[in-house]
Amino acid sequence: EIAPSAGFGGTLHPGARGGGASSPAPVVFTVGSPPSGATPPQSTRTRMFSVGSSSSLGSTGSSSARHLVPGACGEAPELSAPGHCCSLADPLAANLEGAVTFEAPDLPEETLMEQEHTETLHSLRFTLAFAQQVLEIAALKGSASEAAGGPEYQLQESVVADQISQLSREWGFAEQLVLYLKVAELLSSGLQTAIDQIRAGKLCLSSTVKQVVRRLNELYKASVVSCQGLSLRLQRFFLDKQRLLDGIHGVTAERLILSHAVQMVQSAALDEMFQHREGCVPRYHKALLLLEGLQHTLTDQADIENIAKCKLCIERRLSALLSGVYA
Repeated sequence: EIAPSAGFGGTLHPGARGGGASSPAPVVFTVGSPPSGATPPQSTRTRMFSVGSSSSLGSTGSSSARHLVPGACGEAPELSAPGHCCSLADPLAANLEGAVTFEAPDLPEETLMEQEHTETLHSLRFTLAFAQQVLEIAALKGSASEAAGGPEYQLQESVVADQISQLSREWGFAEQLVLYLKVAELLSSGLQTAIDQIRAGKLCLSSTVKQVVRRLNELYKASVVSCQGLSLRLQRFFLDKQRLLDGIHGVTAERLILSHAVQMVQSAALDEMFQHREGCVPRYHKALLLLEGLQHTLTDQADIENIAKCKLCIERRLSALLSGVYA
């Protein structure tokens, strides 16, 4: 049997023979040098080392065991060989393992839906955004018509001026009516698409779908009410103005939307020219949305190609603005 060093107290478990055929049993070393005798002091620290074996065990034990060199402080540096494990626990690592937690973010419902559901929802959202932009144009037409009927327009110098002012005001209401009719048509088509897709099982009733459909329905009802009010307001005006009524049929919502988009692009370009670039990007984005909506409603291929060219020019200006390069 192999006894521990004389300067240290230790216990060698039975079974640690010097034959080298089997691994020696774990040896418990007590670090510290007793002043006298073979019993170490009670106040010394105790470290547990697991001493394994190597393939080159000799008759005197493991050649790769840790060696303790006694020093002045009763404790020497430990020289460990690779392949042996130390049973010292790291309290910092243990605390980190218990403290580090990861919480996965909640996924939206549409993440796990089918592609048909996602595409239909995207189409409904685009219809809603496009309709809201057209409603903004209609509101501008209405505010201009209301301003034309204000007190500052009541005092005119001649009857002809009064008639021109009234004609301008009523014409604005007529354009507003055309836009509201177009919005009602778009929203009705979107709602019908949602109903058909839900019945076919291609569109699930998720919370997002319910919210979008509810908003489409609200705007549709509001547009119908606006159409009814404007029709009653313009009915008396159109009774004795058949020529004006004939001219109204030439006014289409598509033409009004295109005209408004062009005006937005022109005003943004002027602001860009005079170094007022703060509000250019939102106007360019709105114009792009209106033009893209027109592409879905137009049937003439030449008109569609012209719209595509306009969109390309606006996208180039947007890219230049966002990248900080101004041509």
